[in-house]
Amino acid sequence: MANETTTASEELEVTAADREAEEHARMATELERRVADGDDDVTAEQIDRQHGLSRFAKLRAAGARRKAELAQQARIVQARKDLRAEIDNTSLHSGEKIAGLLRAVDDAVRSLVAATDEQEAVIAGWIKRLKELGVPHTGYPSPDHEGLGQGGPGDVLAGDLAIRRVSGPHLLSAILAQGEYGSIWPQTPVDINGRVPGQKRIDAACIDLVRMISGKAS
Repeated sequence: MANETTTASEELEVTAADREAEEHARMATELERRVADGDDDVTAEQIDRQHGLSRFAKLRAAGARRKAELAQQARIVQARKDLRAEIDNTSLHSGEKIAGLLRAVDDAVRSLVAATDEQEAVIAGWIKRLKELGVPHTGYPSPDHEGLGQGGPGDVLAGDLAIRRVSGPHLLSAILAQGEYGSIWPQTPVDINGRVPGQKRIDAACIDLVRMISGKAS
């Protein structure tokens, strides 16, 4: 069987030479036994020939092993060269790709923070007006106040809409933390504990963002 340093054909060549050496050694031993048993037909030349053939086969086996080692060394050198070329080529292109993605992320972050800051200002203005108009902090839309209401801290309620204040930097931190577990977007309904079946806990800010964008009240 081929091992880590030889191919199948190289291993077969070594095995064949080893077997040939063993066979000639066995035949030499058998001839020597026959002489010891009184067989006068066996000659010294026959015994010497088998010993010689055995030594020669052993040399061939050693040569085959050496050839296999040199071939393996050449394969390893070539594999290292191939790996070096792959690393050099991949590193160049992956670096350019990542740099481009980072620029896109930077642009997106700036846009997100600007949008959430703008949203914060709008919602803060709505909350101020709700208070001025006597809309109570009931946690649900008030039918006595034209379906308006105030929910949790910074929540504006209007009918089935629940618009929440979302801090851009906090949301980004939540997204980065949630990235370890996959997408921040729940694929199935979130339960009251902020959990999605089969998934890790979704950060509250991410849930708020999903609800805010979808326009669904909690």
